[in-house]
Amino acid sequence: MDVGPLGSVEALWAYEPTFCAELEPLQNYDSHHPDRPEVLVCHDMQGGYLPHEKTGGCSPVDSRPFVFLNHWQIDYFCYFSHNFITIPPIGWINSAHKHGVRVLGTLITEDDGGKALCEKFLSSPEAIEQTVEALVKIAKDWNFEGYLINIENELEVHLVDEMLNFLKKLTHSLHENIPHSKLIWYDAVIHSGKLVWQNSLNEKNRDFFQASDGMFTNYGWNQEDLMQSVEMSKALDSCPKNVFTGVDVFARGCVGGWQCWQSFEVAVNRGLSVALFAPGWIVEKHSEKSDVTKNGLRFWSFLRSCTPLRPLTSLPLSTDFSAGFAENGQWWCLSKIAIQPHWPLLPKEDHPITIGKPGLTLVTPGIHKIFKLEAKVCDGDEVLITASSTVIVHLNGSPLTLKEDQLDNNELGKYRHRKNQVPATNANGEPCADDAEVLAAVLKTYEKMDLPSGGNVSVSVEIWVQEVSKIIEITSEFELDIYVTERWTDPSLAYAHLNPCKSNISVDGGKVIREIWTPQVCFVNTKYASIHNSPFTNIFLQIYSNGSIWHNYRTKLVGPCSSTLRTFPIDQQKCMLFYESFTHNVNEVQLRWIDTVPPITILKGNITLPDYVLVDFQTSTELRLYPPGVFNELIAAFTFQRLYGFYILQVYVPAYISVFISWVSFYLGAEQIPSRTTVGVNSLLALTFQFGSVVSNLPKTSEVKAIDVWILSSMAFIFASLIELAVVGYLTKNGKHQTIRCQCSWMCYKCPEWTAGKLDRASSVLFPFFFLVFNIWYWFIFLG
Repeated sequence: MDVGPLGSVEALWAYEPTFCAELEPLQNYDSHHPDRPEVLVCHDMQGGYLPHEKTGGCSPVDSRPFVFLNHWQIDYFCYFSHNFITIPPIGWINSAHKHGVRVLGTLITEDDGGKALCEKFLSSPEAIEQTVEALVKIAKDWNFEGYLINIENELEVHLVDEMLNFLKKLTHSLHENIPHSKLIWYDAVIHSGKLVWQNSLNEKNRDFFQASDGMFTNYGWNQEDLMQSVEMSKALDSCPKNVFTGVDVFARGCVGGWQCWQSFEVAVNRGLSVALFAPGWIVEKHSEKSDVTKNGLRFWSFLRSCTPLRPLTSLPLSTDFSAGFAENGQWWCLSKIAIQPHWPLLPKEDHPITIGKPGLTLVTPGIHKIFKLEAKVCDGDEVLITASSTVIVHLNGSPLTLKEDQLDNNELGKYRHRKNQVPATNANGEPCADDAEVLAAVLKTYEKMDLPSGGNVSVSVEIWVQEVSKIIEITSEFELDIYVTERWTDPSLAYAHLNPCKSNISVDGGKVIREIWTPQVCFVNTKYASIHNSPFTNIFLQIYSNGSIWHNYRTKLVGPCSSTLRTFPIDQQKCMLFYESFTHNVNEVQLRWIDTVPPITILKGNITLPDYVLVDFQTSTELRLYPPGVFNELIAAFTFQRLYGFYILQVYVPAYISVFISWVSFYLGAEQIPSRTTVGVNSLLALTFQFGSVVSNLPKTSEVKAIDVWILSSMAFIFASLIELAVVGYLTKNGKHQTIRCQCSWMCYKCPEWTAGKLDRASSVLFPFFFLVFNIWYWFIFLG
C-alpha cells in the first residue's frame, strides 16, 4: 500500500497503521566521523507523492522520474511536501537505507491555516504529548529516523514556549525509540513568534536550535551569516556541523543550479553542514529530451570535492547495481534501486548502468574501484575488478555477492581483495586515480564544440607584465612580454566523480588546449603576437575537479601607442591592448577582468626604459558592435612618461649656452663687427644642427611640439642679436659713429638719440629680461 500525507491534527491523532510493506533496515550507517559536515537532501518536487514514487512503479514516459543514485554522498534524505505531515514513500526509505542514509519526514505549517494547526497541537500539555506520540509512532511504523519541523507562520507569544516544549519532548522521544534519530528545525520563526528568516544561527533563533538536534537555515545567507552560525554554535557548546546551511538548487537567495558546488564549498570549508533543497530541479527545469539519470549524476559529480563518500560498513553485500529500470527501460520502480557503486566507472557524467538491464559495465582495461569499505569490515581496502576488455559484472541474472572472507571469481572479471599491495592514495587516505587516468577518462567523450553549460560562459582575465622591451616613436608602437591568465568553468571537464588523487591536474597545455573548448580570445589590435616556444610552448593549463580551468600563456606582443607629441620631450605615451573573443559574442562568452586580485600585475615592481618609465596602467571593459553581434572587449591601457633628462642635457642646455654666447657680442664693442658676427652666426648654426638631429628621430608630423617652440624661440633670440649687430654696424659704418633719432609723434614726450654703445648697453639688459620672461611662460605651459 502506498503512503500518503496527513492534513490535519485530528488525522495525526487518529493515525493507525494500515499497510503491509517490506521495509529495509538502516544499513551501512557510518558513525565514525562525528565532526564531519553532513549533507541533507530536502526533496520537494511538483507537490510530492508523484506517480513514479508509487510502490509498483510506473512508465518513465508517463512520469519522468527523479532518479537519484548518489546516496553515498549524503547523510539525510528529507521528503518534503506542503502537507501538514509528510510521510516519506516506501521506495525512498528503502533506497536510502540500503546506502546508510537516514530518512526524515516533514511537519509543516504555513500562513493562517498553519497558525490554526499550531494553536491546535500546542493548545495544552496533553495535546503536545499526543502529537509527540503520534509522530514517533509514524516514524517507527514507516521505518524512518525523524522530522524536519518547518513552521512558516507567526506564533502567538504564549505559544513560543509551548513550541520549545514540543521540540524538546519530540527530540527526547525520538532518541529513546528510534536509533540514529534526528529532529531538525527550519529557520523561520524567531523567539518573539514573528516570521523573520535569519539565514543564520543567532540570538533570535538559538532557543529552537537548542531544543532540537540541528537547524536548517534559510537560503539568503552571506559570509558574515556563516561565521555567525559557526560562532554561535560553539558558544552553545554545540558543533557547527549541526547547522545545515540552506542551498536552493533553484538559486533563490544563493548560488544554485549546476553551480551549487560554489555554495557547498563556502559552507563546508567553515565546518557547516549543507541542506540541499529541491534537487528535482534536474527534472523540472530541463527539457523532456534530456537524460534525467545522466543529469543527476553530472550534478552530483560537481559536489564530490565537498561531499566525502561514506563507506560500506557491513558485509555480506549483494547487488545487481540496478538503477530501478526494467523491461528494457519501459518501466521504472523506485523500490528496485539496488546498492550503487561508490565510483562511477565511465567518464564524464555517465553512470555504469545499462538502462533496462541490471549490471555494471566496464569499458576501460585496468583495475577499477567499485566500493569503498569501512576499515573494520575489510582493513580499509577496496573491492576492485580487473578488466582486460569490456566487462559486464552481472551474469545470467546473478547479482554480485561480496563476503567478508572471500570474493567470487567469474569468467569475465576477477575480483580481488588487495591486502598486500598499497595503491596510490589521496589526502583522505583513499585509493585514487592518477592524473593520466583521469585525463583520459574525461577527454574520451568530451565534445570541444559544445559551449560549457550551454553558453553564457564567464571568463575572467588577468595579465602579468614581465617586461616592456621598447617604445618606438617613429612607428607609434611598443613591444612587451606578458603572461595572460584566463579562468572559466567547463562542467564537462569535471572529474570529482572519478576519485582523483588530486583536486587539480596540471597538463601539457600546448597539447591539451587543442582538445578542449576555449573562449578563442586574442589581442585584436596588435601588430604582432607570438607565444614563446623556448624550450617548449609556454602554455600552462590546470583543470580542477569541479571543471574550473586555469589557462595561462607567455606571449610577446607589439601593440599600438598614441601621443600628441605636443609636449615633447615632456610628453607621455599611452599604449593600449584590446582583448576580445574572436569567435563568441557576448551571448556566448562574457569576458571580465578578474576581481579577486588586481587585473594587471607588474612582475618587476617597476618598468623603466632608457627613454620612458611606466607611470600608470588601467583596465576597462566595453561592448563592441560587429556584423556578427556585440562582443565583450577588455582594454588594458599603459601610460609611459618620457624621461627627458637626455633632452635637457643634449638640447636645452646647449640651447641656453648658444643663446648666452650670442649675448657676449654686446660686450665686445662696436668696433669688433667681424668677431661679433662670427659669434652670432656660429651660435645660430650650432642650434640649427642640434635641432635637426633631434627631429630626425621623431615621426613626421605637422604638430608643433614643445621642443620646436624652444629651439625656434632660441634661434629667434640669436637671430635678434644678429639684427642688433646689423644696426650697430650701420651706426659705425666707415668708422663714423652715427646716431639714430626716432620721429616723434604726439605719443612721444622726448625722443632719445641711439648710439651704437647705447644700443649695446640696452640689449645687454633687454635680451636677458625677455628671455627670462619666455622661460617662465615656456616651463609653466609645458610642465603644467
